[in-house]
Amino acid sequence: MLFRSDFIVNNVVARRLDANGNVNHTLYASKMTHFPRDDSPHLVSPRFISNASANAPVTITSRTARVSSRGENVYFEDDVRAIRAAYDNRSELMLETSFLHVLPDESIARTDRPVTITDAHTVATAIGLELNSEDRTVKFLSHFRGTYHDPARAEKRR
Repeated sequence: MLFRSDFIVNNVVARRLDANGNVNHTLYASKMTHFPRDDSPHLVSPRFISNASANAPVTITSRTARVSSRGENVYFEDDVRAIRAAYDNRSELMLETSFLHVLPDESIARTDRPVTITDAHTVATAIGLELNSEDRTVKFLSHFRGTYHDPARAEKRR
């Protein structure tokens, strides 16, 4: 069954502000198609930037995404990449998967698919995770494997 859209918008920018008028999240897309049947926008080339964390912004990109009618859920699909910018003495962190369910107002991201997380010294893979960017915790669901390269240890060998 084919569902009809009621409107299409190109070059979309949507922002969510906190109580003080500061930008918490910004969602960009090259194209948004709205479907009235379930009041859901479908996005092409979405880019979501969260400034909610006090530490560093997080940027999520993918080929497509679906947004729930009130914007409380964003479902990123196809070549999903989430990047937390470097800050203080922490390197940039990158997460890659095929699907990511984001709850922007709760600072939570989930997937039940294979995922790879990398930073300057670590590579971790698993099937599924739940990430809370506010309290900086990651819960891997299964098949976890990780490698850590200690830069201080490498310096001692020289």
